[in-house]
Amino acid sequence: MFNSKFIAQVHLALIATLLCVLNGCATINQQSEQESIRVNHAFRSGSLLTASNLLDKNFKIENLQEAKKNSQVDTIYFLEKGLFLSLLGSKNLHSSTQSLLVADQFLRDWESQVSLSLRMTPSEFSNTLRDKFYFKRVYLPRDYEKTF
Repeated sequence: MFNSKFIAQVHLALIATLLCVLNGCATINQQSEQESIRVNHAFRSGSLLTASNLLDKNFKIENLQEAKKNSQVDTIYFLEKGLFLSLLGSKNLHSSTQSLLVADQFLRDWESQVSLSLRMTPSEFSNTLRDKFYFKRVYLPRDYEKTF
């Protein structure tokens, strides 16, 4: 049917594809990790405005309304932005509160989506249970979340 040379070539192609995919995932995580390190370094050195600007640059939005309109959900961004703005002084209190409220709304929306409901179909119920007890992706902690 198939000769061993053909099977070896297929295996080699599959391994090469798998390595490319895994390498791409590592590169994405490494890039975001470097961006996070720069933001955290600026924050720890006391340069709050620089940290806030780096955070905006990494998130690639102009304002909070654009993020809502494009359905970009990054709760950590809004929590960090709210913290940075609140530490920049009372003149930024309104913007800080708005960022924190956006993060709060994202969390409330998420909670309502994943909460158990009596109106769920059996398949939705089993999917919810499976998702609650199985982590789909690896959580990479930020620098300030790591402990010794």
